[in-house]
Amino acid sequence: MYVSTHSRRMEWAEVLHIGAGVAGAVLFVSWVGFVVAEAFRPDFKPVAATYLQAAMLAVVFCGYAIGWKRALLGGVLSLVGTALFFIASLYGGTAAQVVAESPAMLFAVPGFMYLLSAHYGAAKKSETAGMT
Repeated sequence: MYVSTHSRRMEWAEVLHIGAGVAGAVLFVSWVGFVVAEAFRPDFKPVAATYLQAAMLAVVFCGYAIGWKRALLGGVLSLVGTALFFIASLYGGTAAQVVAESPAMLFAVPGFMYLLSAHYGAAKKSETAGMT
């Protein structure tokens, strides 16, 4: 019996791209879980600023989804959405509330990973184009 395996080295761009997709999915599922848990509280009444923040997070999550096919566009969109989320937080609250929401900076991590993936992928393409 003859068995052969094909071993392929994963490039950084591919590792970052897959990592960004997984991190984005984990953040999305976590956020949905928190929203569902919050909605079941008896004293749950969203305020106008909450809707604005949710809209900005929708931009972030759309960036994650777009990034799966177009890493550069998805990364930029998710980073812009994260920045707008914090601007919306300033609009609806105080600086202390914005600092309390600082763990939401984790929403920017998949965006940075998509940007790095696009950068390393473009560098690899130009490197291989120069060889021919």
